[in-house]
Amino acid sequence: MSSLPLAVVVGSTGTQGVSVCKALSKDGYQVRALTRKPDAESTKAKLGGIANVEPFYFDVEEPESIEKAFEGAKIIYALSNPDLVAVLEPPGSDVKSLKLNEFEQGKAMVDVALKLKDLEIFVWSTTPSAIEQSKGKYTTLTLFNEKCQVEDYIKEKGLPSFFPQLGAFSDNHINYHRCKLAPNGQDILYEFASPPALDDVRLPQVSIAHDLGTVISTLIKHYHTDNLKYQHFRVAERYYSLQEMLDTIARVTGRKVEFVPLPVWGAKDSVYDHNADPDVAFYPEGTFPDEKLAAYGIKFQTWEGYVREYLAPGLGITPVA
Repeated sequence: MSSLPLAVVVGSTGTQGVSVCKALSKDGYQVRALTRKPDAESTKAKLGGIANVEPFYFDVEEPESIEKAFEGAKIIYALSNPDLVAVLEPPGSDVKSLKLNEFEQGKAMVDVALKLKDLEIFVWSTTPSAIEQSKGKYTTLTLFNEKCQVEDYIKEKGLPSFFPQLGAFSDNHINYHRCKLAPNGQDILYEFASPPALDDVRLPQVSIAHDLGTVISTLIKHYHTDNLKYQHFRVAERYYSLQEMLDTIARVTGRKVEFVPLPVWGAKDSVYDHNADPDVAFYPEGTFPDEKLAAYGIKFQTWEGYVREYLAPGLGITPVA
């Protein structure tokens, strides 16, 4: 058994999890990396090069697996998975629908965490409330609202925690093939659910792979000394319009970028409506970067930096000077 303090990371093979695993490993934790497929080659590829990381079986819909996975933890980084069938996937998708919604997933993990004697911090990955930000206009947007319900439950139960509010993942441009090469092998296609106009959609971009681990590591180190219990942190560099993002891709790659509008599906109050609504901001009022994170010296990668370091190479393109 390792003598290092134990940090448990839920969703360890996802974009958030890998970034957090790397950071906590560097901080001297033994990291229990939770995944439904601990022995898979894909898991080894993502986590195999990180010191003091142990892939460990976990399924949030299996209560016994939560108890085994959380046992002995001092730090837990927890997140929920949205029902992509209900939220993002088009009709006919083969993505399996989850039995538990995001609040139920979070509650199941919180209930186990409350029993742990040595737990110091339960970090809950969240977003701002669409209900609050829209003043009651977007009440059924579960992708945002159920995460916030877990925050309320955490505070009700007194579990020590802080709340990183993650912006729009720049990483998803590669992870979900939002950007791809056109059939001619030269132009770039940028696919997004059809907005009214490219300048109408303003997204707070964050490179999760580049920045999240540093943010979580820093906040854990300052949690007790600066009394960060139940505080929120805006984890994003700044807002960008879709037009600005496309223009940056074209400038950095030297390629023509074609916008490809996708159909909007799902509930009336969809994430696409929310993002394109000029009267609704993603975050509560505040500057970028988050003043509390800036005070700790955290600097986020810009959208241009992401395009140069990740997006262009991911498409096999060498950025232009």
